[in-house]
Amino acid sequence: MSYLYLVRLRSKSVLSRYERGENQPSLRTALACQAAFGTPVSELFAGFSDSVAKDTRGQMKRLRTQLQAKIDPNNTGNGVMQKFQWISNQLLKAPNFKLIAA
Repeated sequence: MSYLYLVRLRSKSVLSRYERGENQPSLRTALACQAAFGTPVSELFAGFSDSVAKDTRGQMKRLRTQLQAKIDPNNTGNGVMQKFQWISNQLLKAPNFKLIAA
C-alpha cells in the first residue's frame, strides 16, 4: 500500500498494532503518520497519548509535593518556590485536576 511506503512501515499489521495500542510507534513513525494522514499524533494514537498524559500529570503531582516540602516561606526569591509555582500552574491547566490533595 502506498501509505505504508509514506510512513516507512513494512506491513499493514504493524500499523494496525499501533492503532490498537498493542505497540508504541517511534516518534519518527508517529510524526510520519501525522504528516501523511493530516491528523494530529494525539488523535492518531489517542490511547497512547492519554496514557502518557496521565503518567506525566502523576509525575508532576509527585514533583509538586516534593517541592512543597522544600519551600522556605521566609525566602520568596527561592528557586524552589518558583518551580513550585510553575508546576502548580501547569497542573491547573490540566483537565479535571484539583490542587487539593484527597
